[in-house]
Amino acid sequence: MNWFKKVLAVCSFCTLLTTTNCLAVTQENTDITDDKLNCYKTYLVQEDEKDTFIETLDKDIEVFGEKYTFDSYTSEGGTTTDTIDISTTKKITSGTNNLNSIINQLGRTIHYEKDGYIGEYQLNTENIQIKTNYNGFREDLIEETINYTGLERNDLDFIPKQTEKDGLTLDLLNVEWEVETTKMIGEYEVADLYTAKCYYAGKQRVNYPNTYSVTAEYTGTATKEILTPYTYTVKYNKVEEEIPTVSPEVVEKKENNIIPIASGSTVIILVILFFLSKNVTVYNYRDGKYIKVGKTILNNNTINLTKYSMSEVTNKYKLEFSKRLTNKLQGKMITISKGKNKIKTLVNTDSEKYSIEIRL
Repeated sequence: MNWFKKVLAVCSFCTLLTTTNCLAVTQENTDITDDKLNCYKTYLVQEDEKDTFIETLDKDIEVFGEKYTFDSYTSEGGTTTDTIDISTTKKITSGTNNLNSIINQLGRTIHYEKDGYIGEYQLNTENIQIKTNYNGFREDLIEETINYTGLERNDLDFIPKQTEKDGLTLDLLNVEWEVETTKMIGEYEVADLYTAKCYYAGKQRVNYPNTYSVTAEYTGTATKEILTPYTYTVKYNKVEEEIPTVSPEVVEKKENNIIPIASGSTVIILVILFFLSKNVTVYNYRDGKYIKVGKTILNNNTINLTKYSMSEVTNKYKLEFSKRLTNKLQGKMITISKGKNKIKTLVNTDSEKYSIEIRL
């Protein structure tokens, strides 16, 4: 009956296999409640893995010798929007103090784009500061020439000393006398009438136009899309082991050590699963030495290390094959992949177990 014992061993081994799945994620924490009734596992899951994470999650686990089964999960993270407050000031010089004209010159909005944040400033029309700039004045010379005729005497007392032009008083600055007519007195010809050519002038003050210094405040918000891994918290409940009851009719023959097993077709499936067991031990180089990080399988002559990339300390790995796998692959090419990176290598060794160190 030795073959019964061998089949039983295969079944037991396959049962262990069915409780383990391969997850291309990073496990951060494992917490057990004080009463040990619940276990919480925390995982970091990338965007492209979140759709299949729960499907491939181990539903039954064992922690510190206790068995737990999946209950529920929560998740947070992924793509989030970060919003910040923004503010600025704008200064211009305007030729008018009309508020509507000034707002048109300022512009009601200003585009914002910095460090990945995009937004828009909005003008605060209730807090626009306007300061008048007095730009001084100039003095213009105003001139006027007036001719006074028919004067009997060339005497300044008969000439106005001031005149007005465009509301401005001009002062007499110069007079030129001309003889207008003459007359004979005895044998002498003397002046009879005079013409006075008078030059008047004055200064007019002209103010330069005022300008206006304008200071305006703008406020608003800006946003940026931030991509972060999803954080999954998975809850497991403790499995209370049941004590099997034995029917009185069932008598175990101890001398034969026979235990009822599954049907023939089930045995075949379990035997096949036996040969699909994880037979490659994976080590990651950390703190000057290789540390075991898990075990995996060879599938279609390919070993996939993607699931270890999130927790790796370095990109240097060591793979150690089982004795059976080493014999099977001796002299054959295999592929080792991690994400989009791949390398090919030939299995060729004199040792019982093939091992290889790679950077990937």
